[in-house]
Amino acid sequence: MKYLLYYRDGFLKKFPLDKAEITVGRSSANDLILEEDDISRRHLQIEVKTDHIVLRDLKSTNGVFVRGRRISVAVLRMGESFSLNGFSFYLREGSLEEFQLTRELDPVFEHIQRENRSRNSFDETRYVRDVYTEFLKLFLRAGMGRSDFSEFLREISVELAQLPIPGGLFLMEGGKNGVGILLAVNRLPSLAELAEHQVVPGHDVFAECLFDIPLEAKEKVRLFSQPMKLGKRPAALVYLHPGDKHSTDERLLEFLTTLSRELELLFLVIEEAGRKIIVTSEIPETTPDIPFVAMDPRMRQLVQQAERIARSDLFVTIQGESGTGKELFARLLHDRSNRAKGRYVAINCAAIPESLLESELFGHEKGAFTGAHARRQGRLELASGGSLILDEIGEMPMGLQVKLLRVLQEHAFYRVGGNEPIRVDLRIISLTNMDLMEAIRAGRFRSDLYYRLAHHRFSIPPLRERRVDIPGLINFFTRKYCRRSRKNIRGFSVQAFEILQRCSWPGNVRQLENEINRLVNLSDEGGLVGAELISEEICADIFTVQAKETVPIVRGESEHQRLVRLLEHNNWNKSRTARDLGMTYQGLHKKMKRLGIKRPDSIDS
Repeated sequence: MKYLLYYRDGFLKKFPLDKAEITVGRSSANDLILEEDDISRRHLQIEVKTDHIVLRDLKSTNGVFVRGRRISVAVLRMGESFSLNGFSFYLREGSLEEFQLTRELDPVFEHIQRENRSRNSFDETRYVRDVYTEFLKLFLRAGMGRSDFSEFLREISVELAQLPIPGGLFLMEGGKNGVGILLAVNRLPSLAELAEHQVVPGHDVFAECLFDIPLEAKEKVRLFSQPMKLGKRPAALVYLHPGDKHSTDERLLEFLTTLSRELELLFLVIEEAGRKIIVTSEIPETTPDIPFVAMDPRMRQLVQQAERIARSDLFVTIQGESGTGKELFARLLHDRSNRAKGRYVAINCAAIPESLLESELFGHEKGAFTGAHARRQGRLELASGGSLILDEIGEMPMGLQVKLLRVLQEHAFYRVGGNEPIRVDLRIISLTNMDLMEAIRAGRFRSDLYYRLAHHRFSIPPLRERRVDIPGLINFFTRKYCRRSRKNIRGFSVQAFEILQRCSWPGNVRQLENEINRLVNLSDEGGLVGAELISEEICADIFTVQAKETVPIVRGESEHQRLVRLLEHNNWNKSRTARDLGMTYQGLHKKMKRLGIKRPDSIDS
């Protein structure tokens, strides 16, 4: 049966389209009554057809809107929506039994009503309640128009990351292939040991509601879990609270309980929509990237500073390792500035030979040199009124540094072979992966140019120093490449997720993005990403990092020698060695077999 799923102020309802014609309005004579001042007495007529509905505006005051435009008559097909002054309606199809879900969700709505009624006079309490309640409303509203549950989870994880929730929050799924992580907002460094036996030895989070269970791990944590069902699959919303004493806010626990119920509901609604809606080529090849996925306090502070600095014309130097996101900061500084309508012109000082770099920067006149068949504008001229991005500024030859300094002093320059000065209005953003002060001391960079370029300096930390950002980046890139490849994956196995979290990522965010792109393309449609798909270089990095924490690294030592030394350090106790390396017992056994490592005969089995 067709029905309308509609939402307002945190409430979700269903209206069956069981008649050929249905009217909507404020009057009690209508089939669907909406008692709101903005709704006309007879607002809308709906004609129910076999595979669609027809909307007719009954000369209402405030109108009927489809895809943001006011309509008089419109055809609506399955999965599409329309709105009436604050109400959003989605056309769905389902069995009669599905309407029982509304009654099951009464506790959710009652909780939201209690939250709104019980706000007290304490500002902090009111703020926390408001944040949780508004998120629950956002969660329902955001999920109702979707047809892919996994993609929805990855999108909403960005919003969850902004909530005042310490510790780690995970949506976990059980199955024949082990435990999988569908959603993660993790502020704890380690999860693998907790998740190895469905999080708690002696308990099953997929069958028991667990409250305030103390756990012994690398960090003392307390566990709360709510078992769920995602269709027929067992699942659990697991919350790990840092600390060895019970101090969890009861409001947070109420929020998590309500969130688990909403997850169950939206899974059913979205899965039903996914069966009815055919995904076509209307999905874009790429999706607009959000500027930053940042939970790390330093990164957030840098982003806030960039937002403020952007509105000025200050020259900025951005220092950071390759792949940390220097270009994103440069783009943010341009897009948020008064120069956003001007050009964003970038040049890599290390990628262009010295003989051509001057012409690229300053341009040239016709006949200035062999091959100069026409006048050409340089990057300085093209960027006038906008932003000039000098990537790898530390690689600029000394001769060009002198010429660039003169441009900054006089705001004018000459094209190569020209004799007419060209005045420019510039803002320069310089990017570098080297320490420019060290380059100045070594005589490779001019100090006077540095102080001209560095009115303000940003230093971006590498990904290994802000591991709290890794789960959000995993979610973001997974969503991005699932859309690009038109593929759906449910999430990551616990071991795969933990490996990605523990890697030191020498290539930073760029390397993580490339790895997620690779994993999405290698994974099975609708499945979990397993640890066996992760590239050898990532696994080797994990081994090096974990071994280094346990026994000192010896220069020139092979992987075989290092593992033997670690086993000897643990008296050939494989379980302890596997824990030190952050891998399973079976994973260690396979590694030993691959490297040809056997326990010496002198040690008893």
